[in-house]
Amino acid sequence: VNRTVKKKVERNESGESQLLIELPTTTLMGRVVQDDGTPEPYALITTSGDDAMDQTSADGDGTFQIAGLSPGAYFVVADSSEQQSKRLSVDLKENEPVEVEIVLESREILRGKMTMGEIPVIGARIFAMPRDAWTPVLFETKTNEQGNFQLRMAPGTTILTPYPCSSV
Repeated sequence: VNRTVKKKVERNESGESQLLIELPTTTLMGRVVQDDGTPEPYALITTSGDDAMDQTSADGDGTFQIAGLSPGAYFVVADSSEQQSKRLSVDLKENEPVEVEIVLESREILRGKMTMGEIPVIGARIFAMPRDAWTPVLFETKTNEQGNFQLRMAPGTTILTPYPCSSV
């Protein structure tokens, strides 16, 4: 996990420059698993709070640990190539490690068609932003020769804002 910390360089009593970086003593740890309980190696874990978003990868056994986040409320979600978890809420406090198990679910598939009147729009890029399922990504696809498209979305998505882009 990379984190930006803003601190001022100070001078000690002998005039030497020094920098003291003290991170909060918070820890979020856990395991990412598939819906059958099998660990999911190398899943991407995203935490987001009021003033920060951090990402890390799970280890080969599905475990992860993020330390030094500011105390407060965070959302946590995990992604793999074909699966994503629902959003979890966690409250991080100083000196109180929080442990979670994040369960991945298959992405939902949305099929659609783009036309102008009755003519299919070919090669249009479709972007979609879920409005009721939190995810750190914008979904994208293209229409085929019949104007059909297919989007893989976050589990639980029922409301989308589509952004069709076409050169027609």
